[in-house]
Amino acid sequence: MSPKYTSLEDGQVIETDEPRADLDALARWERDDSPPTTAPNGPAAPGTTPVAGPVNTNPETGGNPPLKSTSAGFSNPAEIISSEEAQRRAEQAAADAAAAAEAAREEGETPDASDDEPERPALNGTTEDWAAFAKHPSIALDVADDAGRDAIVAAYIEKFAPAGSASTEKWAAYAEKHGVTVDEKDGRDKIRAAVVEAGWAKA
Repeated sequence: MSPKYTSLEDGQVIETDEPRADLDALARWERDDSPPTTAPNGPAAPGTTPVAGPVNTNPETGGNPPLKSTSAGFSNPAEIISSEEAQRRAEQAAADAAAAAEAAREEGETPDASDDEPERPALNGTTEDWAAFAKHPSIALDVADDAGRDAIVAAYIEKFAPAGSASTEKWAAYAEKHGVTVDEKDGRDKIRAAVVEAGWAKA
């Protein structure tokens, strides 16, 4: 018999091989003569329920770990498309964007400035700056890799300057974008002449 004494005051536990008369005499100690329980050795037997809880295999709301559902996490399985369909849609979007850009160019429209459009070099900027500018996706000038500054500027004007017969509004917008001070009341011809004089259009 191995009695166990527990203090009723602070919860202290004393285990002894034989009963202790000194502790038995004190009211604050509670004696327990029941045999001690032993914890099983070795790993616990595996269970069928994951530690994290039941697996959520619902294809729409699945996501509680551990994930075992191959479709868990998708908002709606009906919206899942194949890689071929995704590629087809991407190619169609690119073709539509190219067609819109070509239509705008044929109408003599200048592209709107966007957040990702690089800063345009000055007319007397370095060849390296103009070459880098020409290769930007939003500019995409068709020039040779070893083209000089004058050739790149000419290609830029050819691509972005309004047509000679474009409206006064388009020429005024192009002039403003390129730092040429004009007044729409001057009319298209005067505005165009000012842009040509500034070097941003061909006569």
